[in-house]
Amino acid sequence: MRIILDTNVFISGIFFSGPPSKILKAWANQRFQIVLSQQILDEYQRVAEELSSKFQTIDILPIIELVTIHGQFVDTQGFDISVSEDPDDDKFLECAVVSKCKTIISGDKHLLELSGYEGVTVWSPRNSVYIETTVESYLAARPSRDLIAAAHQQVTVECWENALPKLEPFVSPLVIEEASRGDESASKLRLDKIA
Repeated sequence: MRIILDTNVFISGIFFSGPPSKILKAWANQRFQIVLSQQILDEYQRVAEELSSKFQTIDILPIIELVTIHGQFVDTQGFDISVSEDPDDDKFLECAVVSKCKTIISGDKHLLELSGYEGVTVWSPRNSVYIETTVESYLAARPSRDLIAAAHQQVTVECWENALPKLEPFVSPLVIEEASRGDESASKLRLDKIA
């Protein structure tokens, strides 16, 4: 899966705990790929450098280097979109349209209001949840006789039915690959749950 992270999500993930930090950890564990343009990277660096003077115990250089090495860069030179009330936000939509990336994660109200523009969905980090292989396995498995496993299954089903409709779930290609392994009928059930 390919995702564009707004600067507020990327920077918050470096300096603070919470949903943005969990999103960056999922990226570090190769659950998705970050897509960015040079403009986005420049903004990441500028804001990170400003904050690093306040949080001197955090070394941002390795994280910036990682995103520079492992991020998917897109050339947006000559492609201009002017749709956001905040012109600084347009670079994220430009990157999404040029790269054909369908997902931006942002807490910015101007970007959130533009969700759906050119087929790009903008999710709030607070409403985004990464679905790992264990979740669909619990959902698709026959009820367990083991009390603890049965409890895990029940809690997973309740969360899936009650909480998930309020969230924006996402899965990585790795999860889809893992879910498709094994018994054909069981893998079909797992894949149907995350479809």
